[in-house]
Amino acid sequence: MASFQYYTKFSILLIIVGVILLLASIISGITMLIAFYKNMIAIHSINDIRINVIRVTFNFVLPFIGGILLVLAGATIGSFANKRINRQITKRIKSKEAESKSRIIGMALNPDEQKILKMIEGAPDGILQSDIVIRSGYSKVKVHRILKKLESSDLIRRGRFGITNKVFINK
Repeated sequence: MASFQYYTKFSILLIIVGVILLLASIISGITMLIAFYKNMIAIHSINDIRINVIRVTFNFVLPFIGGILLVLAGATIGSFANKRINRQITKRIKSKEAESKSRIIGMALNPDEQKILKMIEGAPDGILQSDIVIRSGYSKVKVHRILKKLESSDLIRRGRFGITNKVFINK
């Protein structure tokens, strides 16, 4: 996450330099317009036109375009860095929430319920209810009651699968 903070600082620096460049080019452009308006810039020949075009290009146009590009680059990099930082923060928050939720669940469930919940968590593609009966050694009725309690607590969900149910963990 620290590297994205450098991107954020770099983007702020780009924006500041871009704004300074824009302001300098605008001031230079205004100065040239005033000088031209007051006839301080004389145009007598083609060579004078060339010199003034070069002067306008290097004192106004290029710094103005450069300033705009720097501001846009800084905004883009800053946006990218902020999105990445927000994703990392959100990921950490969700991880902490899941951790605390599992701790709370662990305290609220009895050992039989915890055993069956761990069995279900160990099967990411779901597990058949009949397999839970076989693996746990509990009766069908006991497994059914435990699953019903876990389902009412919104920890699991069940779906029909032939003559049995397939049990999935809720995420």
